[in-house]
Amino acid sequence: GDGHYSAPNDWVRVWHHLRKRDHSLLPIHRVTLAKITDPCCFLLFQDYLSRPVASGFAVLHNGALGIHGIATSKHNLREGYATKLVNQLLHWGKRKGARYAYLQVESANVTALNLYTKLGFNEVYKYWYRARY
Repeated sequence: GDGHYSAPNDWVRVWHHLRKRDHSLLPIHRVTLAKITDPCCFLLFQDYLSRPVASGFAVLHNGALGIHGIATSKHNLREGYATKLVNQLLHWGKRKGARYAYLQVESANVTALNLYTKLGFNEVYKYWYRARY
């Protein structure tokens, strides 16, 4: 089935659960999402028992559709949820006027890289983060 549209506050709570994030960061992530002024689409997928299994959102800015927050429950990997989710976000973006889409993925995430290649994405550039300890 299709994912269902979600309010950002509900979406970020599920994303934290799926990604096993530190829940003390939840208020920060809620504020960050609330500051997005461009059109957004927040999607959640559930299994047949209504348990959250996948999440993702898209932001449309000047014809560019940014796809973010793709997460799948570790118990539901390789069941097609991420494919359906990204496709639904792409369709939403196209209906809203997106001319192209982009996303970021960690180079070690081979499963995600394979999915995004299958969906027609290709690498444009690499980047890295600096951390201070």
